[in-house]
Amino acid sequence: SHWTMTRKTRIGLIIAAIAASIIAYLSGSVVSIWKVFGSVSAAALLIPILATYFPKWIRLTPIGAFVLMLASSIVTCVWFASKYMTQDGYWLGLEPLFAGAIVAIAIAVVDNIGLRWREASRS
Repeated sequence: SHWTMTRKTRIGLIIAAIAASIIAYLSGSVVSIWKVFGSVSAAALLIPILATYFPKWIRLTPIGAFVLMLASSIVTCVWFASKYMTQDGYWLGLEPLFAGAIVAIAIAVVDNIGLRWREASRS
């Protein structure tokens, strides 16, 4: 019902406000917040967006796109955390955006091969 949706929206806004406050408090600057969120979203969304513009070359199943976005986001976040786990900065000296993008590309390739293989076996 309308009231249930309104209540859920309010709860979601409160949770988002609390999360935003925690992120702002823990972050050193607005620039670092933009870097983290920009890197995570770029790694997660680049391949699916390219797939919509170039469907002849990049094709994803819905579950493949979901797994790609989830896995690349997680890898990017963990890679950002690696900066605080080691003395030398990021693992392998690799920026988190690139680590997430590599995972996204690998998942897209596997999903694309599987999709084309299934289509070829049907015909």
